Amino acid sequence: MSKRLIAATAFAALSALAAHAQPALRTFTDPQNRFTIQHPADWPADVISRPTDPALGIAVGIADAECKVFAAPRADSAGKPADVVRRAYQTAIGRAEWKKAADGFNVWNDRGMVTEDGVDATRFWPVQTASFTTDSDKLGFAVLQARPGVDVWMFCSSYDNRDRKPIFDQIFTSFVGTNDAALQAEAEAAIAQRSAQEAAAAAAAAAAAAQKNQKKKR
Repeated sequence: MSKRLIAATAFAALSALAAHAQPALRTFTDPQNRFTIQHPADWPADVISRPTDPALGIAVGIADAECKVFAAPRADSAGKPADVVRRAYQTAIGRAEWKKAADGFNVWNDRGMVTEDGVDATRFWPVQTASFTTDSDKLGFAVLQARPGVDVWMFCSSYDNRDRKPIFDQIFTSFVGTNDAALQAEAEAAIAQRSAQEAAAAAAAAAAAAQKNQKKKR
């Protein structure tokens, strides 16, 4: 093999590796230290909410694509056990709730239409999901992560025709609640306690039934 061919082959291999390399990421930390997300380093992250707004709003993106993240306080779940909050989101919230949220945060000028919704309940923290048609007839994607006292809504879409769903999914899955480890430990302890109580109740019921049968035989 000639030196020129070797060099060309090496260059092609390096180019292929570069094409498949993961983009550099940057971590955004919620100013109230409730969660973090990771996003492409060349996608600036800016706070778009006002100090008087009830929800923290963040825009992450470039000219042709954007993700908006809203951390909305939930008084009805604040202070509740983690397992109670977790179980409350194991079923899909429904398209009406997604439409209400998107319009309430003015994500797509009140013209975003929900085309699909669901929930991934296979994870410890259920993830609500939705797909939209945006105000510019592009595809929009969204997820909801709930923790005690806060709902974190994330909406992403492109303004051009490029498919950026892998990037959006990367942002979505990078979400980590600051207290997730402690909350999960708390929830797992509650689950174990509930399972033990259910097992004890079942054993007591079985013993009572056996005793009743013994009395009948006499």
